[in-house]
Amino acid sequence: MRPIVLGILFCIALAAGVTCANKFGGAHLDLSAPLAATSAGVLALVLAAMPLRMARGADTVTVAQTGLIATVIQMLILLISGGLVLLGHMPVGSSFIYWLMAVYIISMIAIIASINGVIRATSTSKA
Repeated sequence: MRPIVLGILFCIALAAGVTCANKFGGAHLDLSAPLAATSAGVLALVLAAMPLRMARGADTVTVAQTGLIATVIQMLILLISGGLVLLGHMPVGSSFIYWLMAVYIISMIAIIASINGVIRATSTSKA
């Protein structure tokens, strides 16, 4: 679960970096888009970590299928948030989709690393 925590921290660091650049660097950015994308990414990481946490101690096949479920949950949460913005139900800036793509890449790397760790722990404990 350490990669999930690191992914959450990277998403928060992305939002903090944009906020600091806006405040101290003189860049006048609309902060609603990166903060909304970061919030969606953190929510997706937390919800995707639940199946992996429940699969601890299961066999390798079950853990691999749970990893697929975790990636689908993460993708759907971010897809729904992107769809809400594109349909106009969430009034954030037009750069939201670009920030969402950055958060998606960060969170996907974190989930894949976490799945890899859980599968390795499962296969070494059964051997």
